[in-house]
Amino acid sequence: MIIKIWMLVPAEKSMRIELESFEQDDERMDAYFEGNSKHWEPPVFVTKRKGNKSDCIKYSITFLVFSKKAKEVLTPLIGKDVEFLPLIHEEHDMFAVKVNRIQDFIDMTNPVERRMGYGFFSEYIHILPERIEVDAHLFCLPQHHHLRFFATDTFKKVVEENKLKTFQFIEVWDTENTEEMRKERLKAYDQYYAALADRQQVPYESARSMVELGNVFRHDDHILLQEDDQFLIGKILDNETIQWIRPTYIPPIYFEWQWYMYEYSERESARQEYFAEVSHKVNGLKGTKVLFEDEILERSIRAELQIFKEDLTDINLLQLRNIFRYHEKGSVYYLDGIQYAKNLKSFSIRDTPDFDLDELKYLPENVETLCINDNGLTSISKLNELKHLSKLDSIHIENNKLVDLSPLKIFQHLQWIRADHNQIEDILPLNQIRELRKLILDHNPIRNIHLLELPELRSLIIEGVHTEDWSFLLTQFPKLEDVKISERGMSEASRKSMRAVIKSKRFEVSWSLEAGGSKTYNKPR
Repeated sequence: MIIKIWMLVPAEKSMRIELESFEQDDERMDAYFEGNSKHWEPPVFVTKRKGNKSDCIKYSITFLVFSKKAKEVLTPLIGKDVEFLPLIHEEHDMFAVKVNRIQDFIDMTNPVERRMGYGFFSEYIHILPERIEVDAHLFCLPQHHHLRFFATDTFKKVVEENKLKTFQFIEVWDTENTEEMRKERLKAYDQYYAALADRQQVPYESARSMVELGNVFRHDDHILLQEDDQFLIGKILDNETIQWIRPTYIPPIYFEWQWYMYEYSERESARQEYFAEVSHKVNGLKGTKVLFEDEILERSIRAELQIFKEDLTDINLLQLRNIFRYHEKGSVYYLDGIQYAKNLKSFSIRDTPDFDLDELKYLPENVETLCINDNGLTSISKLNELKHLSKLDSIHIENNKLVDLSPLKIFQHLQWIRADHNQIEDILPLNQIRELRKLILDHNPIRNIHLLELPELRSLIIEGVHTEDWSFLLTQFPKLEDVKISERGMSEASRKSMRAVIKSKRFEVSWSLEAGGSKTYNKPR
């Protein structure tokens, strides 16, 4: 026999009610539902939101409320398993539903959970169908007694045939579609997993503005798009369909996520790649085993990915996004193997004086941030061999012994360079990196800072760097927003020139004083 089990909740647009006196009635209701009281005294409810015409009314997800019509229709089916408890409401007859029937068919020898297609709920995957009592059409489970309510397909059909309103059913189990069958279906999506390696990701703010240009964005099972001038949020459901809403509220977590970007014509790819990710999690795509020469690097990657027993492969390495810290004591010297982490965005290696920059040739082409600071480097000429890192936009080379910055010229899309505490004298090579927005050069013996000219620069930190004439700050950085300098070692002519720059009020100036402390001028209001 094929059996479907659904979780029952009030629909989003249902009427919503609340207690007129929460302090007076809430504990009294709980006492009755928990069996600590045998007397039901009808509490008074008031309308919190009218919503649509409702037969399943929203109060709390752990508290079912039916209309009089729903009670009359459903009593023949579920009357023996529930109590209908009258509520007082000035406009409508309504009843709290105390569900007394408990079923116990979860296979707790294999207690694996997965997220459901409703909010952030998860539920156990494995059940024992032979323990399902077919005459129970509305019931609870012992794993969350009176916290969730479950209904059969028969219950759902009665609701639909009698046109009862605002009942929402979320499919949880289907004995025709077991977890093994689901795993097999998901394998059809494995072919789409590799495309994620080249898929661009952006923060929510960028995604929201680009949706209006026709792009589609996805994070996990959430999709953003615009249709007919309406901004829509979609939720990919386990049945492989998408549920769309017009949002009135954006969850704050959206602003923390990175979103995969698709052309509008690729919107089906968003769904396919999501299920490819799911298949990867539940089926464990095999891939080709990747060997790492460096044991410390391998153990750190395993810790980052939480993969400890199975092989590292070209498939599971696609999950690796950042290596900023190492989980094992010791230094990393060899990077062979990291080239298969094609989604790697950030890589850091520091405090390793013997590290050979030749090893950076193994970094995959999607790396955007590279940190090789605190390594005692005297030269970065080997960076000239990294032409494949065309997406690099941030590099950290501070606290080394560098003199020459010219190798950075090959990275034409750099927006942020941190090169403080080195031995740099000549900064002219940086003028060829025209997209630079933030530059940190403090504590370097720079002799030609006045020749620096960058059209996109927003922030410049040059404490400990001196010149007699600071007027170049006004003419050579049209978008400059803030600059940091220090007074120590300044001549009187240099101080006078900086005061003139400050008077222009073009940008914020933070000035570290020789006597200690600092002053900030021209703060934005």
